[in-house]
Amino acid sequence: YTPTCCAERVAIFSAVAEGERRFSAIAVAGDSAPCMPCGVCRQVMCEFCGDGLAVIYEGEGGEAMCLTLGELLPHSFRLEEKK
Repeated sequence: YTPTCCAERVAIFSAVAEGERRFSAIAVAGDSAPCMPCGVCRQVMCEFCGDGLAVIYEGEGGEAMCLTLGELLPHSFRLEEKK
């Protein structure tokens, strides 16, 4: 199956289309816990948000959990700036 159109990517792409370029947190919730961003969403977050982005998600039992994007995607693909 190909990736679907997840809410996280829709939110990020909509914000970028409206001119937003700085993000500090994103919250993810769904019908079943734990509810975490998929791999494609994690990569998009990496491209637009950076390792320090707080990812708030629904953990076991419905409790709010928080990890940084760097913790969720430690070895991401990213364009390195030339020095």
